[in-house]
Amino acid sequence: MGILSWGGRRRPPGADAELKEATALLRTGELAAAEQRLRELLAVREGARKPDPGTVVPVQTVLWLVELALGRPEEALRLAEAASSLVESDRRPPLNKVLALRTMAATTHMLCGRFALAEAGLADVAQRYGACSAPTPSTVKAYFASRIVHCRLLSVQARFGEVVAAVDELMPRLVMVLGAADKLVYRALLLRAEVLAMLGRYEQAASECGALLAVRPDSVPEKERAGAARGLAYCLVETGRAAEAETVLRDVLASSERSSPTGSVTWALRRELANALSRQGRYDEALALVEGPPTRALDAPGEHQLQRATALLGLGRRAKAEAAAEEALAAAAAVLAPAHVNVLEIRTVLARVRDTPEEWAALTADWNTHYGPDHPRARAAADH
Repeated sequence: MGILSWGGRRRPPGADAELKEATALLRTGELAAAEQRLRELLAVREGARKPDPGTVVPVQTVLWLVELALGRPEEALRLAEAASSLVESDRRPPLNKVLALRTMAATTHMLCGRFALAEAGLADVAQRYGACSAPTPSTVKAYFASRIVHCRLLSVQARFGEVVAAVDELMPRLVMVLGAADKLVYRALLLRAEVLAMLGRYEQAASECGALLAVRPDSVPEKERAGAARGLAYCLVETGRAAEAETVLRDVLASSERSSPTGSVTWALRRELANALSRQGRYDEALALVEGPPTRALDAPGEHQLQRATALLGLGRRAKAEAAAEEALAAAAAVLAPAHVNVLEIRTVLARVRDTPEEWAALTADWNTHYGPDHPRARAAADH
């Protein structure tokens, strides 16, 4: 059977071979080549007398991912909005596509630190879904995907308790409708575990990440599986088990480097491995993993520079460590709330570099205010 476009017209089975080739370039981290291929493809499809959303929007969607990977959120937002306009120009646009594209735009606002706009966009998605009397399975899935993005939005605002409550409320419906093995269920559980780690509940978070990592690898997307490995490694490091964290990461990293040596998953694992190595005092090895400019910075704002700063400080190169930490803080502050754990972690490295009573006092006060004096990082700051 041929591939159906949204307008009901059949396209030949090989019609999207070019799009698949460009998507493969994105997965392997060849971003410039992917962008060029997609731009050429988009120009052809948009240039048709009556552009077909079924052929244009898939290209815009993959190009959206490429532009985010290249650190160009404004261009990514333009693509998401153009795709939404094209789909909604139809007399009866498919609701699942409308919801998915509006969620894309909200995600982009979130990655730019525009929390109110992201919140409004996701509220619109929820309202449109609520007004649908008989949603299709694909529409239900698009709605649930938007709810997970909303949980992520709460997380970047440091509203971690709300994230746990929202995921716990959502989970029974997710499992009932999609099944326990669906990737959205995995993604929601992973987000919950990440948030528990932020709250300093390392043992519980490690247990949940370990359970996710134990799921059969071929049933879990590579990005989510790597996220579970990184979450487990982070918790192991924070509980003094950095060597175990290194083992966990190297097992997953070896596979990722074989399939995609310059892909986003590989770089994320390398950043986490740098953290585990620094905690073992192996600063030269850690620094080698994060030399050069950050890759896919929007995925983890400031994380690359933070690991560089930590390794440089361990090597006694204080001036360069301070510069790297300041870069990390600027990148993280543009996307995350000031009270976010990642922001306070960067400020902790800056306090270690500058080592003044004023810096430590301000930092300790913020840890206590936002997370309480019993949070492990708050205690560490107080006992510096």
